[in-house]
Amino acid sequence: MSDISFRVQVNPEIVKKYNDEKVDKLAGKHGLDKKELAGDGIDLGEADGMQLNTFKKLSGGTGKITQATLIKFDDGNETPAQKYAGELRKVLPSSMSVKGPMSKDASEVITIQSKYGNTANETFTMVGGADGNKDGQLDVGDEISENDLVKTTNDAIELGGKDLKATPEEAAKFFLKKKGINTSEISIKSETAAPLNTKLNSLLNGLEEKK
Repeated sequence: MSDISFRVQVNPEIVKKYNDEKVDKLAGKHGLDKKELAGDGIDLGEADGMQLNTFKKLSGGTGKITQATLIKFDDGNETPAQKYAGELRKVLPSSMSVKGPMSKDASEVITIQSKYGNTANETFTMVGGADGNKDGQLDVGDEISENDLVKTTNDAIELGGKDLKATPEEAAKFFLKKKGINTSEISIKSETAAPLNTKLNSLLNGLEEKK
């Protein structure tokens, strides 16, 4: 049986702002011409007086310092993707695995998935519901109980939307927003995935079918 996972990415405008500020800061620190960085780049002969090791690091071993190499350069600061991955790990239950980012790429994908192979059901549980009729959605009128996140009818409407039925993706967004994550700066998309724990996934699916 397959599972789902959530693909989380920082929105492009946030990534661009971070990258632009990073390039500006590094260019100012090392006396680099931003027009040259945006053009053909700065090669060894043009990096007047720069420490050789510094040139190698800033050029990423390519022989030229460019905007692209500065964006990839590890300046020791947390990227937006790393920041959000850390926040997700803090608010999500321990049963949820958060993977990524694996590099300093500010736009790198972060993946959220249940360690036990039933991501959709666990996501519904996180907002105080259960998919009783097994239709893959959470009917906020019948399949949810009042809880710390859903206290009022307005909360239920926010979770379920116009049709009052929340998909796993909508439930995940609602949960993260209620937990203080700025969901306006990230995209959250669900996609089919292989379960992280195939044996437990099969066991859980078997139990569900017997209900």
